[in-house]
Amino acid sequence: MVYIFGSLLFVVLAVFTMRKIGVDEVYAKGTLLLLVLSLLANIVLSQNYTQSLIPGVSDGIAISNQITYWIIGEDGWSQEHFQKAFKVSMVFSFVFVVAYVVAILLEKIRKR
Repeated sequence: MVYIFGSLLFVVLAVFTMRKIGVDEVYAKGTLLLLVLSLLANIVLSQNYTQSLIPGVSDGIAISNQITYWIIGEDGWSQEHFQKAFKVSMVFSFVFVVAYVVAILLEKIRKR
């Protein structure tokens, strides 16, 4: 949860700062930042999920990296929960890809 709120705060501040200094296509760039952060989440969540599938890697179920801990938190660790978090992250990444394309198109149309 910390990762989600931190990422959103970072992107909002980045977009606000880019608008202040006069950068072009700030919304597309902000959406691209969301996409990059979402892809990072995909990587760490997939690594954590696959690590949980290998028996004997750790004593029971464990979080394999700090970013995954920021996303999942302390409650309800299970292979199913890790898989669900990874799948939700993939859906968000797909949504951000579509949003990025839409933002680029809208900003190009607005620029004309």
